[in-house]
Amino acid sequence: MLPVELELARQLGSFLAQFHHASKSIPAETVRRLAPLSTVVNGGIHEYLVKLTRNTLSKLQGVTEEEKEEIAGRVERSLRDDTGESSGGCLGMVDFWPGSVIVSADWRTCGLIDWEYFGRSNEGSELGMFLAHFHIATLKPDISPEAAERLGNFISIMCEAYCQAAPSVVASPGFKKRLLMSYGREMITGARVSRPSSARTASRVLRSWAEKMGKDG
Repeated sequence: MLPVELELARQLGSFLAQFHHASKSIPAETVRRLAPLSTVVNGGIHEYLVKLTRNTLSKLQGVTEEEKEEIAGRVERSLRDDTGESSGGCLGMVDFWPGSVIVSADWRTCGLIDWEYFGRSNEGSELGMFLAHFHIATLKPDISPEAAERLGNFISIMCEAYCQAAPSVVASPGFKKRLLMSYGREMITGARVSRPSSARTASRVLRSWAEKMGKDG
C-alpha cells in the first residue's frame, strides 16, 4: 500500500490523463466559443513566455548566440503550434505548475486552482511544464535531501499513473516532443532561481535538451 502522499500522486496523475482525454470530446460548439477567448488570453501568456525565455538566455554563459537563438525560436514555434489542430489538443490550465494544486492537511484530497489561463492546450505541454517546476524545486539550495527525494517520488508516481491511464498518448512522438519543449522552456526560465553557481550546469542542460530536440525534429 502506498503512503498517503504517493496515493494522492497516483490519483492526480490518473485524473489529469482522464481529464485531458475527456476534454477532447467536448461539443464542437463549445470549442468554437472557447477558441477566440483562448487565443486572446493564451496569446498574451505566450508572448510573455517567449520574452522571458529570451531574457533568461541572454544572461546565461557558456551558450553561443546561435544556440540561444535556435532555442528561443523553437520555444516560440512550439507555443504558436500548441493549440493547433495538429497538436492533438485538449483543454488545460496552460500555466500548470505545483502551485495550481491545493492539498488538504491530511494529504487525502487535492484540487486544482488558478484557472485564469484555462483554454486550448495539449497533454505534452501541460505535463512537461509541471515536471519542470518540480525539477527546479529540487535544485534550490535550501531544499533538504529528504525533501528532494519526496518530491522525486511524488512526481514519479504521478507520471507512472498518467502513463498507465493514457498509454497511447504518451507513446506518440508528438506528445514526447511537446513535453520536451515545455519542460525545456520552463527549465530555462527557472535557471536563475535554481542555484547561484549553476551556470555550467544550466548550459549542459540546455545543450542536452537542444540535442534531443534536434533528434526528435
